Amino acid sequence: MDIQTLKRQIEVMNKNKICVWGTGNMANAFAYHRFTYIDDFIDNDSTQTGKRFYDKRVLHPSQVTNWNHLFIIIAALSKEKIAQQLQSYGLTYGHDFLNYDDLLEPMEVAVIEEQMARNINSIRNRFVKEGSTIVFNDHALNDKVENTYYREWIPKLKDESFLFIHELGGKTKYSLDGVPILELPEALVRNLYPGNTKSCVVKDEILRAVKQKSYMDEAARHLRYKNKWLQPAGEYLIIFYFDKYIRSLFEMVRPKRVIVRTSFDAYHAMLIEICHELKIEVIHTEFGVLSGTIVFEKGGEMGESYPTLYSEKFAQLPITREEYNIAGTVWSYLQISGLNRNKQDKNGFEEKIIGRINKERPTVFYAGQADWGSGIQPYTNRTRQYHSPVFSSSIQAAIYLSKLCEKNNWNYIYKPHPRMYYEEGENDLSPITIRGDGIGINYLIDSSDVVITILSQTAYIALLRKKPTVLLGYMQLKSKGCAYEAYSENNIEKAIMSAIKDGFSKQQQEAFQKHVAQVLKYYVYDDGAERKLRFGKEMPSSFDEIDVLPNILKNKEI
Repeated sequence: MDIQTLKRQIEVMNKNKICVWGTGNMANAFAYHRFTYIDDFIDNDSTQTGKRFYDKRVLHPSQVTNWNHLFIIIAALSKEKIAQQLQSYGLTYGHDFLNYDDLLEPMEVAVIEEQMARNINSIRNRFVKEGSTIVFNDHALNDKVENTYYREWIPKLKDESFLFIHELGGKTKYSLDGVPILELPEALVRNLYPGNTKSCVVKDEILRAVKQKSYMDEAARHLRYKNKWLQPAGEYLIIFYFDKYIRSLFEMVRPKRVIVRTSFDAYHAMLIEICHELKIEVIHTEFGVLSGTIVFEKGGEMGESYPTLYSEKFAQLPITREEYNIAGTVWSYLQISGLNRNKQDKNGFEEKIIGRINKERPTVFYAGQADWGSGIQPYTNRTRQYHSPVFSSSIQAAIYLSKLCEKNNWNYIYKPHPRMYYEEGENDLSPITIRGDGIGINYLIDSSDVVITILSQTAYIALLRKKPTVLLGYMQLKSKGCAYEAYSENNIEKAIMSAIKDGFSKQQQEAFQKHVAQVLKYYVYDDGAERKLRFGKEMPSSFDEIDVLPNILKNKEI
């Protein structure tokens, strides 16, 4: 059933309106071609209440006076929780609400191929220069901060031309003057393809083509892990056509280089492999390790970044006394301001933490990560080598730590990454586990004696807030002398005990201030966002400047 049919049916059901629950990327993609049939949007996020989305009202659930007059379409990641909330209002699935992918018009293979051909041909009308830099970074089109630094950076690169790829579907909030933007074919938009492809038959030749190439097979497994509701073998169909689309795009544009944000996304991991095969330069970009900064590098992210791959050499990079002191000023600013790329509002959930913590015992806080967005899943030999040597998922580590804390009579707080809205195995957590869902990360850190993570950037926030931190995986803090490190199961308990006993030592604090100085001097760029204190390097005036750090680190002597 499509949304037009639904509109006709609800009139018979004595329902007055169709409302979409959600205002994020998924709702944006779904509403893009369907907003004329939508009356209002609903969102639990009170910061969205009263705003306009596709020029429709955004309501908070508390503002709805009669749910029986509405038909709800859930277009949000946490659809199971929203469904439970709707059921608590007396609504039933099918009669009163549906998931957005129930209303997506299924696409046959012929339609997918026609969409792709039309999309590639449209490049000719967008004044895209051959040899352009292609940017796969949707946050540049949907986020004010990243939009700001691209706006300021692109004019500096006078001899360069760009093409931005809009991957998430829906309309973009921002534009970049003079830079063409190309939307992915709707069949490949990540928020829509679970429904778009649900009636497609995946032919044997497509399965064979994907499985023959390890990077495609791995991307397919990644897609399945992240989208468990995909039709059987649907991941192979999507990966097959994304590979085909990207090769057609590259053949048309012949890019000089590709900039990729979040290298571990299934699409982006494929992009990188295709670029390597075609000898196209890849630049990785992501939020910097310090809030208010951004990073560009050619090595990779997290455990594959230059500060991690050359961890000991990076720790030896020279800094001056003045640079060390400036790092101390930046540290104080970040600690006091609580600057964070994610909003840290208090919502009243903090009381459930206070009520369960036994103040006579040490408190251990474990911060999970988005496994499919940080190199942990799918778990491969590469994962074990560069990212997580012990645990194959956040929940596996969470379960292990919960039992270790129970054994030692420690309080244990676990906060999953917000995007890990459901993890298989949660029922195996020890009953002593205190969940930190929905609670600001700064509050949880301040409520703890020790912070643990595999490779979440929470580690930097914890050190900025002067909490001893235990690393279970590889990231930019590796071998910098400012955190406790446990890269084998046998060392984990000992590392936590040392952190409880010795805390964030003076030696670790001095090492961390030195590391912050090195990061600011050699690694991160100022993101251009409005704030009282400026720090980080100026955006590079040429792509060659990005090679400065690796050239220094690759020298035999520093």
